[in-house]
Amino acid sequence: MHRVLAAITLAAAILVAAPAAVPPVLAQDQQEAAVAGVGPVGIVTRVAREARAERAQQAMALKPSDPVANEDRLTTGPGGRLQVALLDEGTLLLGENAELVVDDLVLGEDETALKMYVDGAFRLISGALRHAEGTQIVTPVATIGIRGTDVWGGVIDGAFSVFLVEGEVSVTTDAGTVILDTPGTGTTVPAADAPPTEPETWSDGKVRRAVATVTFP
Repeated sequence: MHRVLAAITLAAAILVAAPAAVPPVLAQDQQEAAVAGVGPVGIVTRVAREARAERAQQAMALKPSDPVANEDRLTTGPGGRLQVALLDEGTLLLGENAELVVDDLVLGEDETALKMYVDGAFRLISGALRHAEGTQIVTPVATIGIRGTDVWGGVIDGAFSVFLVEGEVSVTTDAGTVILDTPGTGTTVPAADAPPTEPETWSDGKVRRAVATVTFP
């Protein structure tokens, strides 16, 4: 229990990067579009070094206040970081050399549905609305099912891993599923055809190394 509490405290201390929420005007103006599943799904709030978006076969450098839409392909370069405020008041962080495609984000009255593909280090902090069943993050080796949560994913110690800061997630491969429901624990996915490892409490040092991959310099 002491180690779990230490991991939670450390994660909270390091990960509190004051993620910016969606400006109220943007959220109000885009509410109908988000409910319908069209239009912007968020806004860029912070960029470090190189981050780009591909939309309708056109590439552009990203900067704060740029909108993010469904099916945009977002990428970061070496040393890059990207922070996006989602319309449900959630926050998404990407580390260097990462790729993200938001397949869908739809706001409902009581919950939000989110589907996206991520390749690289990321952190997702849920917003004010709870996630609907079927909300998921797809990675090259595993699918992460999420409810209201705060979760990190990326490669550490040579393998893709998932670390739970708060909430609950399921991590699924072709070979099995593991549930993370204890904050401060994580699982490792050796390959897409291998089962995730049983949940284990991460050491303070491992937590530091993990969250550093999405922390702005």
